[in-house]
Amino acid sequence: MAATKDKEEVKPKSPKTTRTRKAQTEKVEKVESKVILKKTTQKELKAPRTNKKVNSKKSAFKKVGIVIPVYNTPLAYYREAVESALRQDYEDLEIVLVHDGGVSSHIEVSLGYARLDPRVTVIVKPLNEGAAIARNIGIDYLSNAYTLQESKDSNLEDVVSFDIKNKNPYEIDKIYKSKQSIGRAKTLKPLEIDYIYFLDSDDKIHRNLVSRCLECASGADFVWFYFEKNIDKNAQSIPHEHVVENIKFAKDYSLVTLQEYLKNGERTKNIALVFVWQVFIDFKFLQRTSLRFLNQIQREDNLFSLMLILKSQNFYALPEKLISYRIRLGGETHYAATSEIFLPGFLRPLFETFNGDIALTKHFYVALSWFIQKLYFVEFSQEYAKIPHIDFLFEMAMGRFRNEELRFIHLNANINTEFYFNICFSTFLHYITAIPNADPYWRPFDKITEFMRIESLEQRETVRLMKEILFFENDIILDKNRTIQALQQRIQQLESTNKELKKSLMGKKR
Repeated sequence: MAATKDKEEVKPKSPKTTRTRKAQTEKVEKVESKVILKKTTQKELKAPRTNKKVNSKKSAFKKVGIVIPVYNTPLAYYREAVESALRQDYEDLEIVLVHDGGVSSHIEVSLGYARLDPRVTVIVKPLNEGAAIARNIGIDYLSNAYTLQESKDSNLEDVVSFDIKNKNPYEIDKIYKSKQSIGRAKTLKPLEIDYIYFLDSDDKIHRNLVSRCLECASGADFVWFYFEKNIDKNAQSIPHEHVVENIKFAKDYSLVTLQEYLKNGERTKNIALVFVWQVFIDFKFLQRTSLRFLNQIQREDNLFSLMLILKSQNFYALPEKLISYRIRLGGETHYAATSEIFLPGFLRPLFETFNGDIALTKHFYVALSWFIQKLYFVEFSQEYAKIPHIDFLFEMAMGRFRNEELRFIHLNANINTEFYFNICFSTFLHYITAIPNADPYWRPFDKITEFMRIESLEQRETVRLMKEILFFENDIILDKNRTIQALQQRIQQLESTNKELKKSLMGKKR
C-alpha cells in the first residue's frame, strides 16, 4: 500500500515526446505569485491553535517537523490533514506543506494556513514527480540545505516568498512564510528539529500523536504506532486486508531491538513492515544514516520501511491508534476508471509508447517501480547479510518485489513482455553505472526515453537471461555468496573424489 495517494498530472490529448526536463516543466501548470490573489479567511480554514501544551520532561524543548506532500487531493481531505497537524496538543512544530506540481486552489489554501500560523511553510515546485520527491524536499528544507533569500517579486499580502540561491536539484519555484514569522528578515532559515513525521494529504492524525510519540521516543530511532482505517463509502470494494495492525507482535509498550524484531519474524514466519505514515522518526538518526525516499518511484514506502528498520538499532512499539488512515478511490493507489488516473510528466514517453493507453502506462509504471526498488534493495541489503535471523526478511522482501514487478505482464495477453524486460535490462545497466547510492537526487526515470530506443539485436539474449535471473531466480541474487560457497565446496569434494579415484586406479595398475 503506498503511503501517499495524491493524484497526478492529467494526460494531454495529443502529447509530443518530451526530451528534456525543461520541456516537461513548460507543459505543467506553473502557479506564479500573481495568480494567487485570493486571501483565505480564518473562518474558512477553521484551524485555531490549541492553548493546551504538553508538559513532559521527556518532550520538553523538542521541536518536531511535519511534512505533508500534496498535489491534487480533494480539498476537504487536504484541509482535514493540515488542520489535524495544526491542532496537535504539542505546539512546538514546523509544518511543511510541499506542493509537488502547482495546483492553484491547493496552494491558495496552503498560503491561507501560512498567514494564520507562523509554524507553516509552503514549498511549491511546478513539475509533479511524486510523493517521494516531495518528502525528500521536506527533509532537505528541514536540514537547512537551501540558501533562501527574499524574492524580488514577493508581493503577496501577509506572506513573503523566497528563492533558492544555491543548488536546487528538485527545481523548486518558491518557498513561502508569513511576514509574522520572519519579521524584517530578508533570508529564511528553518529552526533545527529533533523529530520528523510524514503525513499524507488525505489522512488525519489524532490530536495527541506528537505528544504521545515524544513521551516514548527517548532512546529509540523511531516510534511505531497503530492506526485506524477510514474507508470512504465509494471504496468499500477495495481490498484492504493487507493494511493490518502490523505491530501486534509487541504486546506491551516496549523498546524493540532489531534482533528481537528479526527473531520474532523468523519464529512466526511473518515480518511486519511499517507504513511511512505510522512512524515518528528521530531526525538526527535520519540524517546520520542518509535515509531518503527513492525519487520518482511509486509504492516507495515499501523500500523506505525496509531501509528504516535495517538501519535502526531499536524502535519503540506504541500499540495506540494515533492516525486515521483513509482508503479511497481516485488516488495513487486505487482508481475505478481511466478518467481517475493521472500521470506525472516524466512518464509522457511511456504514455506515447502505449498509444495513449493511460491505464496500461500506469500499470507499467508501478511494475517498473517495484523492479527498481528491488535493484536498490539488493545493493543495500549486502551490508546486512551477516546479521542473525535476517534471511527470512530478505526472502520475504524479494518475494514481494518479484510478485509485484511481474503482475504487469499478466494483465493483458497482448502485452509485449520482451519490451518490458528490455526496459528493465536498460534500467539495470543505468543503475549499476550511475551508482545511485552516491547520489541522493538520482532519478531512475529520467532516461526512460533513451531506454525505449534500445532495440539492439545483440541484447535479446541478454534480455532473456535478465528475465530468468532477475525475475524467476531471485534466490540466485539473494543467496549469491552462499551459492558461490556451496559451489566451491562442491568443487573441493569433486577434486578430493578425483584424487581418490586416481589413487585407486594407480593401485590397480600396479
